[in-house]
Amino acid sequence: MIQVVNRALDILELIAKEPDKPKVLGEISSALGLNAGTCANIIKTLVERKYLEKMEKQRGYCLGPMAPAAPDHAAVRQRIGARGRRGVAPRF
Repeated sequence: MIQVVNRALDILELIAKEPDKPKVLGEISSALGLNAGTCANIIKTLVERKYLEKMEKQRGYCLGPMAPAAPDHAAVRQRIGARGRRGVAPRF
C-alpha cells in the first residue's frame, strides 16, 4: 500500500467523524500519530484539491466540496461557513 495515500484517507476519515467540528493541525497529527510537517503537507494538498477547507485563522479544517465521506457535509459546511470563512463565499 502507498503510505501517503493511507495517511490522506486517515485524515479525511478523522475529520468526517465530526464534520461539524473543524480540527486544527495539531489535533489531527496527534490523533493519527503523524509528524506535524508531514501532516501539514498532506493537508495542504487536500485543501488545494478541495477535499478539505481551511477555516478562519486558528479554526482548523473541515471537509471540502470534493469529500464524499460525510452524508450531509454540504449542510454542515454551510452552518460552519455562516460563522465566517476567510472571506470566501460558500460553494454549493
